[in-house]
Amino acid sequence: MALEPSVVRQVVMIADEKKFEILEKLINQEQESRDRGDRRKSIKLSGEFHVQLAVATGNIVIERMVRELVTRTSLIVGLFGSYGDNNCQEHEHLNILTALHERDTAKAAKLVYQHLEHIESSLNLSSGVEPQLDVSSILRG
Repeated sequence: MALEPSVVRQVVMIADEKKFEILEKLINQEQESRDRGDRRKSIKLSGEFHVQLAVATGNIVIERMVRELVTRTSLIVGLFGSYGDNNCQEHEHLNILTALHERDTAKAAKLVYQHLEHIESSLNLSSGVEPQLDVSSILRG
């Protein structure tokens, strides 16, 4: 939550249409996975959306940091996210991309922050809760 609003601010300023096309393709693939009920793939593609936001900044240090955070977050979502909940609402990534297209820095930063809050609030970190997916399943490509 501290890093990604800055990431989208940079993307608004420097990303080109090719970067936006990559993000849109990931959103479509994520939706297809969600429609098929493939939770593991949906989590992976959702994380890749965030990584590609960082890639679009052109800053390898930010990319590396986001990639590491996404790996950890994806594991947490896989283990502690509600199985019936997609953790990422289907419209959230699309709304972020739309704000990027519109070059609306404030809106993009606000949307990504709200999106991350939503993911956090969907986690059930109570003790005694059985993880929804096993770690090896999440890490499989």
